[in-house]
Amino acid sequence: MLFFSAVLLQAQGTGVMEDWQVREMAVALEKHSRAVDALLAQLKPEEWAAQGSPELYVEQLKQTRQFNTYLTQRAQALAETPAKLSVAL
Repeated sequence: MLFFSAVLLQAQGTGVMEDWQVREMAVALEKHSRAVDALLAQLKPEEWAAQGSPELYVEQLKQTRQFNTYLTQRAQALAETPAKLSVAL
């Protein structure tokens, strides 16, 4: 995510990014968000809570996974229609 944000900020200084650049970055963002999801799937806060950890961890993981799913979906959509980046900015 940081990589994508950094490139977007750089692009703002040099003008609008080309569609192929947006598509390339959106595909990379999607790939990274899927990798993050695989890592998040390994976490078991329910087990931690059963051992005395705060229940809040369960909710935090749920929210994090929801945001990551949203990020993946938006990256897919942007890769399919990169021209919409200028509207998003």
